[in-house]
Amino acid sequence: MTDATTAALSSLGSDLSFSISFLAASELVEAAKEGQLADAELVAVMLFVVVVVSVLKGVVSRQVADALKRRTVKINGEIAADVEESERELLVQTALREQSKSLLEFVLLLLLVVQRIVLSLTVQVVAVSVRSTSASRAVRVISLLSLVLFFLFLDSSTGRR
Repeated sequence: MTDATTAALSSLGSDLSFSISFLAASELVEAAKEGQLADAELVAVMLFVVVVVSVLKGVVSRQVADALKRRTVKINGEIAADVEESERELLVQTALREQSKSLLEFVLLLLLVVQRIVLSLTVQVVAVSVRSTSASRAVRVISLLSLVLFFLFLDSSTGRR
C-alpha cells in the first residue's frame, strides 16, 4: 500500500469512528443500565479496552518496524557492493515500495481504526456518564478536561519506546 492508501484508510477510520461513536456509546450505556452495570464500571471496562488496544498497536507497530529493518538489511545485502551510497538508498527504497505489504501491516492499520473507534466510544461513554451523574457544570467541565489529559498522556506514552 502506498502512503495515499494509508492516508485514505486513516481518514476512513476517523470518519467511521466519529459517525458511529455517539450512537454506539448510547447503546452501550443503555445495555449497561439493563445489565445493572454502574456507569463507573462501564467506564472502567472501556478504559481497560483502550489500554489493551493501545498496547497491542504499540507491539504490532514495533514488529512492523523490525520487519522493515530486516527487509532493508536483506535488500542492502542483495545490492552489489560497488554501487554508490546515494544510489544504494534509492534502490533500497524502490525495492521496499515494490514488495508486497505484510499481514502485520494490515493488522496495524486495523488496530489504528479499532483504536480510534474505542477511543471515541470511551469519550462518549464518559461524557454521558459525567453528564448523568454530575449536577454541577463546573464539575462536568473539569471531569471532561481531565479525560482529555488522560487520553493525551495515553497517546504520548504509547508512542515512546
